[in-house]
Amino acid sequence: MTSRVSGGGTSNPPVQKSNGYAASQDGRRLDWLIEKRTGQKTTCRLNNKDVDLQIGTLFLVKTKGGQTKIDQLTEDLSEVNPNTESLTAFAKKNSEVSTLLEIVKEEQARE
Repeated sequence: MTSRVSGGGTSNPPVQKSNGYAASQDGRRLDWLIEKRTGQKTTCRLNNKDVDLQIGTLFLVKTKGGQTKIDQLTEDLSEVNPNTESLTAFAKKNSEVSTLLEIVKEEQARE
């Protein structure tokens, strides 16, 4: 998996912009863009499609058979830290996340 992140930007009102992508060795890719304007709601685009962050801020991305499917979940991520222990504990508590990770693990074992 390859990923790239960039950010920055100025305007009136000020905009914080972050964009990037994640790509697999076989060419599957997810592009993302997040923009936050002072005094306005944050906007998010995944693969050039607007996403309403009021619906949820956790995305499960599945790419299979040339199709990209994005499931948007409402989860409280405030206690999740960006480390293996915290992410593993969260995944074990969330059935949708743990199911997806098991599928990925099985597919990797077959390769």
